[in-house]
Amino acid sequence: DYWLSIDRYVEWSPTAGARTDFYTDWHCRRHYRDHVRRFLGRRNTFTGVLYRDDPAIFGWNLMNEPRCTSCGWALSAWIEEMAVFVKSLDPHHMVTIGEEGFYSSSCSRVHLNPGSGDRRTGIASSPWALMEGQDFVANHAVREIDFATTHVWPDNWLGFADYSPWMANEAFDYTKGSDVWREKLEYVERWIDAHVADAESLGKPLVVEEFGKAVPVSGRRLDGLLPGESVAGDPWNGDFWVRAEFFRAVHDAVETSVSAGGAARGSAFWVVHESDEAGGSDKDPYRVGFDDWSTWQEVRAHATNVRDAEWRTFDGVCAA
Repeated sequence: DYWLSIDRYVEWSPTAGARTDFYTDWHCRRHYRDHVRRFLGRRNTFTGVLYRDDPAIFGWNLMNEPRCTSCGWALSAWIEEMAVFVKSLDPHHMVTIGEEGFYSSSCSRVHLNPGSGDRRTGIASSPWALMEGQDFVANHAVREIDFATTHVWPDNWLGFADYSPWMANEAFDYTKGSDVWREKLEYVERWIDAHVADAESLGKPLVVEEFGKAVPVSGRRLDGLLPGESVAGDPWNGDFWVRAEFFRAVHDAVETSVSAGGAARGSAFWVVHESDEAGGSDKDPYRVGFDDWSTWQEVRAHATNVRDAEWRTFDGVCAA
């Protein structure tokens, strides 16, 4: 995991000095390979099956959200090296990268990166995503990478103005006025459509591997709605109504693709928690509690729609 793990590898290496060294340092790369070897050789406690042979495992991420600031060449080389290594130990499972899917400066879609755009000024205009070293198309073109992934985090990337008005960036020109959430929703739709099209060009499936929509933590509710989101909707859904719109946008894109035999084949939201009363789990603004029935209603409907679309495609009804 880029956020929690690679600093440890750098600390263990006598020759690495910075986080970006992880991808090129000999000791860091050796430790990573040792970790992979040990992990793939572990036995499932309940079944006794080695992880590399376990059919319950869908596939492997090389890393969660790998980044190499201003050193994309190093990240690309590392992906090629480690994808081959994982495949050499486990030829049975699919392998992917696990990246968000930022575009490089050589791609015509670079304007879709968060931090890009003519009307984004101040903090929001920093081209931080461009500098993180990812190249969605080139990275996933590696032969040993079996499917592509993308993550989409509109609140993290575009600010929390709709989540909390006191966190708004006054320099950010929101064209939707007070309906800031619609601004983000349109961005999510553009982001996913672009990645579906690029995955189809690569001839590889796409999984929207992480997505979510923030809701307030305890004590930040305002009349049952998100602060700054005075929207009309089903009153029974309360402040989860806007989140349902974001879930539905992702789900619709996946379902449309599956029905047409396209690249997008699945999605996974972040993150399931127990109910808000359970030991502080409500501190994660992206939580989906067991009692968030309206969200689960949307998730169940999506699972049913994808299953039915897969069967229709399998039977030839929607096959290209």
